[in-house]
Amino acid sequence: MSRAIPPRRRKARLGQHELRDPFVLDRIAEFIHVRPGDRVIEIGPGGGALTRVLARSLGEAGRLTALEIDARLAAELREEFAAAPNVSILEADALKFDFSSLLGGGGERTGLSGTSPTMRPRLFCCVCLNRGRISRTSL
Repeated sequence: MSRAIPPRRRKARLGQHELRDPFVLDRIAEFIHVRPGDRVIEIGPGGGALTRVLARSLGEAGRLTALEIDARLAAELREEFAAAPNVSILEADALKFDFSSLLGGGGERTGLSGTSPTMRPRLFCCVCLNRGRISRTSL
């Protein structure tokens, strides 16, 4: 899982950007209090920089599901994380996705992370609608 996907041309219509600063990535994981055994949903993993940090922080007992709208990036990430049974990469549009399918029942710690500014209003609505099932966010 240490293989870095090389920088590529971004698709502005999808709000893509490359977050690569290790300090910032670690701070995001700290901010949503990622602990081994938690469940985290990542919106728009892009090249997977934050995905790698979250997967490492969650350990084998945790569960990470990443939603990526770009088919090419989703395929590359599925290949990279193929050996990680606790990481799922879904090719999906988060604006149209039914998050209830990923959220567990009460008592399960679920974090939500999304770094794309274009996603913030939708993610905020998702948090409000599922406030009893999402325990922390980083938007």
